[in-house]
Amino acid sequence: MIQGDAQTLQHKIEQWKKKLPDYISKLEDSIISRKILPVRKIGADVMWDNVEHFDRTGEGAQILAKGAVPKGSGSVATYVPFQMYQIVDGFKIHEKDLKLDAEVKSRNLEIILNNIHRKENILTIAGDTPHNIKGIVGAAAANTLGQATRTAVWTNPAAARYYD
Repeated sequence: MIQGDAQTLQHKIEQWKKKLPDYISKLEDSIISRKILPVRKIGADVMWDNVEHFDRTGEGAQILAKGAVPKGSGSVATYVPFQMYQIVDGFKIHEKDLKLDAEVKSRNLEIILNNIHRKENILTIAGDTPHNIKGIVGAAAANTLGQATRTAVWTNPAAARYYD
Protein backbone atom coordinates (compact mmCIF):
# COMPACT_ATOMS: atom_id res chain seq x y z
CA MET A 1 0.00 0.00 0.00
CA ILE A 2 1.04 3.54 -0.62
CA GLN A 3 1.55 5.75 2.40
CA GLY A 4 -1.66 7.50 3.47
CA ASP A 5 -4.01 5.06 1.69
CA ALA A 6 -5.73 4.02 4.91
CA GLN A 7 -6.39 7.64 5.86
CA THR A 8 -7.81 8.40 2.41
CA LEU A 9 -10.06 5.37 2.56
CA GLN A 10 -11.23 6.22 6.09
CA HIS A 11 -12.01 9.77 4.95
CA LYS A 12 -14.16 8.41 2.10
CA ILE A 13 -15.99 6.04 4.45
CA GLU A 14 -16.84 8.98 6.71
CA GLN A 15 -18.17 10.90 3.69
CA TRP A 16 -20.37 7.97 2.66
CA LYS A 17 -21.75 7.64 6.18
CA LYS A 18 -22.83 11.28 5.95
CA LYS A 19 -24.34 10.86 2.47
CA LEU A 20 -26.52 7.83 3.26
CA PRO A 21 -29.05 9.52 5.59
CA ASP A 22 -29.38 12.42 3.12
CA TYR A 23 -29.92 9.98 0.26
CA ILE A 24 -32.57 8.05 2.18
CA SER A 25 -34.38 11.23 3.27
CA LYS A 26 -34.60 12.37 -0.37
CA LEU A 27 -36.12 9.05 -1.46
CA GLU A 28 -38.24 8.45 1.62
CA ASP A 29 -41.52 9.27 -0.12
CA SER A 30 -40.87 6.73 -2.86
CA ILE A 31 -40.08 3.90 -0.44
CA ILE A 32 -43.63 2.57 -0.26
CA SER A 33 -42.92 -0.42 1.93
CA ARG A 34 -41.29 1.64 4.66
CA LYS A 35 -44.23 4.05 4.71
CA ILE A 36 -47.12 1.61 5.00
CA LEU A 37 -45.79 -1.44 6.83
CA PRO A 38 -45.27 -1.61 10.58
CA VAL A 39 -41.69 -2.00 11.71
CA ARG A 40 -40.78 -4.74 14.16
CA LYS A 41 -37.43 -4.41 15.87
CA ILE A 42 -35.67 -7.72 16.28
CA GLY A 43 -32.10 -8.58 17.10
CA ALA A 44 -29.54 -9.04 14.35
CA ASP A 45 -28.95 -12.64 15.47
CA VAL A 46 -32.65 -13.67 15.38
CA MET A 47 -33.25 -16.30 12.69
CA TRP A 48 -36.92 -17.06 13.46
CA ASP A 49 -39.58 -14.68 14.77
CA ASN A 50 -42.76 -15.91 16.45
CA VAL A 51 -45.72 -13.70 15.63
CA GLU A 52 -48.67 -13.90 17.99
CA HIS A 53 -52.00 -14.23 16.17
CA PHE A 54 -55.32 -13.78 18.00
CA ASP A 55 -58.64 -15.34 16.97
CA ARG A 56 -62.01 -14.61 18.52
CA THR A 57 -63.89 -17.40 20.23
CA GLY A 58 -67.53 -17.68 21.17
CA GLU A 59 -70.62 -16.44 19.41
CA GLY A 60 -70.00 -12.73 19.81
CA ALA A 61 -72.73 -10.30 20.75
CA GLN A 62 -76.17 -11.84 21.25
CA ILE A 63 -79.72 -10.65 21.68
CA LEU A 64 -81.12 -12.23 24.85
CA ALA A 65 -83.99 -11.71 27.21
CA LYS A 66 -83.34 -9.16 29.89
CA GLY A 67 -81.40 -10.73 32.74
CA ALA A 68 -80.26 -13.79 30.72
CA VAL A 69 -76.59 -14.76 30.86
CA PRO A 70 -74.73 -14.65 27.52
CA LYS A 71 -72.48 -17.50 26.45
CA GLY A 72 -69.54 -15.14 26.34
CA SER A 73 -66.67 -14.49 24.01
CA GLY A 74 -62.94 -14.57 24.28
CA SER A 75 -59.80 -15.03 22.31
CA VAL A 76 -57.23 -17.68 21.67
CA ALA A 77 -53.63 -16.94 20.76
CA THR A 78 -51.53 -18.96 18.37
CA TYR A 79 -47.90 -18.42 17.49
CA VAL A 80 -46.84 -18.46 13.87
CA PRO A 81 -43.09 -18.82 13.25
CA PHE A 82 -41.56 -16.76 10.45
CA GLN A 83 -38.05 -17.24 9.16
CA MET A 84 -36.09 -13.99 8.96
CA TYR A 85 -34.56 -12.94 5.65
CA GLN A 86 -32.57 -9.97 4.50
CA ILE A 87 -32.58 -8.11 1.20
CA VAL A 88 -29.00 -7.60 0.08
CA ASP A 89 -26.96 -6.50 -2.89
CA GLY A 90 -23.30 -5.69 -3.23
CA PHE A 91 -20.45 -4.54 -5.40
CA LYS A 92 -16.69 -4.84 -5.57
CA ILE A 93 -14.27 -2.05 -6.24
CA HIS A 94 -10.52 -2.18 -6.55
CA GLU A 95 -8.59 0.32 -4.47
CA LYS A 96 -6.81 1.56 -7.64
CA ASP A 97 -10.19 2.54 -9.08
CA LEU A 98 -11.11 4.19 -5.81
CA LYS A 99 -8.01 6.36 -6.02
CA LEU A 100 -8.82 7.35 -9.59
CA ASP A 101 -12.43 8.26 -8.87
CA ALA A 102 -13.65 8.12 -5.29
CA GLU A 103 -17.21 8.92 -6.41
CA VAL A 104 -17.48 5.54 -8.15
CA LYS A 105 -18.28 3.94 -4.80
CA SER A 106 -20.98 6.53 -4.13
CA ARG A 107 -22.58 5.81 -7.51
CA ASN A 108 -22.45 2.06 -6.90
CA LEU A 109 -23.89 2.53 -3.42
CA GLU A 110 -26.77 4.58 -4.83
CA ILE A 111 -27.53 1.88 -7.41
CA ILE A 112 -27.52 -0.82 -4.74
CA LEU A 113 -29.81 1.12 -2.40
CA ASN A 114 -32.21 1.70 -5.31
CA ASN A 115 -32.18 -2.05 -6.02
CA ILE A 116 -32.94 -2.85 -2.37
CA HIS A 117 -35.77 -0.29 -2.15
CA ARG A 118 -37.23 -1.54 -5.44
CA LYS A 119 -37.20 -5.12 -4.13
CA GLU A 120 -38.84 -4.01 -0.85
CA ASN A 121 -41.62 -2.28 -2.80
CA ILE A 122 -42.16 -5.28 -5.09
CA LEU A 123 -42.39 -7.64 -2.11
CA THR A 124 -44.79 -5.29 -0.33
CA ILE A 125 -47.14 -5.11 -3.29
CA ALA A 126 -46.83 -8.50 -5.01
CA GLY A 127 -45.42 -10.70 -2.24
CA ASP A 128 -43.22 -13.75 -2.74
CA THR A 129 -44.75 -17.21 -2.41
CA PRO A 130 -41.52 -19.20 -1.87
CA HIS A 131 -40.69 -17.00 1.14
CA ASN A 132 -44.26 -16.93 2.53
CA ILE A 133 -44.68 -13.19 1.91
CA LYS A 134 -48.31 -12.55 0.97
CA GLY A 135 -48.09 -8.93 -0.19
CA ILE A 136 -50.91 -6.42 -0.53
CA VAL A 137 -52.32 -8.04 -3.68
CA GLY A 138 -52.35 -11.49 -2.08
CA ALA A 139 -53.91 -10.17 1.12
CA ALA A 140 -56.62 -8.36 -0.84
CA ALA A 141 -57.36 -11.50 -2.85
CA ALA A 142 -57.60 -13.56 0.35
CA ASN A 143 -59.97 -11.05 1.98
CA THR A 144 -63.41 -12.68 1.96
CA LEU A 145 -65.08 -9.50 3.23
CA GLY A 146 -64.17 -7.35 0.25
CA GLN A 147 -61.77 -6.81 -2.57
CA ALA A 148 -59.36 -4.24 -3.91
CA THR A 149 -61.08 -2.69 -6.92
CA ARG A 150 -59.20 0.61 -7.38
CA THR A 151 -55.69 1.82 -6.96
CA ALA A 152 -54.65 5.24 -5.75
CA VAL A 153 -52.30 7.49 -7.69
CA TRP A 154 -50.42 10.42 -6.22
CA THR A 155 -51.37 13.62 -8.01
CA ASN A 156 -48.45 15.54 -6.53
CA PRO A 157 -45.90 13.37 -4.73
CA ALA A 158 -43.71 16.35 -3.84
CA ALA A 159 -46.50 18.06 -1.89
CA ALA A 160 -49.02 16.77 0.60
CA ARG A 161 -50.55 13.42 -0.19
CA TYR A 162 -53.64 13.74 -2.37
CA TYR A 163 -55.51 10.91 -4.02
CA ASP A 164 -57.21 10.99 -7.42
